[in-house]
Amino acid sequence: MSHVVDAPATGGSGVSAAGDRFAYTGRSDRRLAEAQAALGTPLAHPVRSDVTDAGVIDALRDQVADRLGSIGHLFVNQGIAEFQTLEEVREESWDRIFDVNAKGAFFTVQCLAPLLSEGGAIVFTTVSNDQIFPGLSAYSAAKEAVAAFSKVLAAAALYLAVEATFTTGVELTVDGGFGQGLGA
Repeated sequence: MSHVVDAPATGGSGVSAAGDRFAYTGRSDRRLAEAQAALGTPLAHPVRSDVTDAGVIDALRDQVADRLGSIGHLFVNQGIAEFQTLEEVREESWDRIFDVNAKGAFFTVQCLAPLLSEGGAIVFTTVSNDQIFPGLSAYSAAKEAVAAFSKVLAAAALYLAVEATFTTGVELTVDGGFGQGLGA
């Protein structure tokens, strides 16, 4: 049996392959409860987490280790977006986006990679898929940082799913609603 961790920082509902025990994360207790009810399986383990806080990421690792032991798949699915023109971007929004999208992804992987079982995989998900959108300079830059990091991991032979995509058939709330066309 493979154990899965889906780590969306936006409080989305993580989903696993059928039959696997899995943990999924979010920042909101309410959203985690909603996701748990929608998933309706005792195989799902909600974990409140925040990728902008290193101590909380460490606690996530400890909770995953306690509940699942090793993991077969880690889906790194966090992201926020703020539509801003070049003139509108301020240091605070740039830092917030990079804290979640790039820094959060990096330290989530750093903490959880030691729990990967032999042959396990790390899969990064994003809405952008190499598309650049006007008004999303900070988002695009942060996601490109994650893409570069994923290539470094692949080169280090920590995982081989550089170009992988993950489709669940379940609508997920990702990237602050960007995935659902909000703000387009």
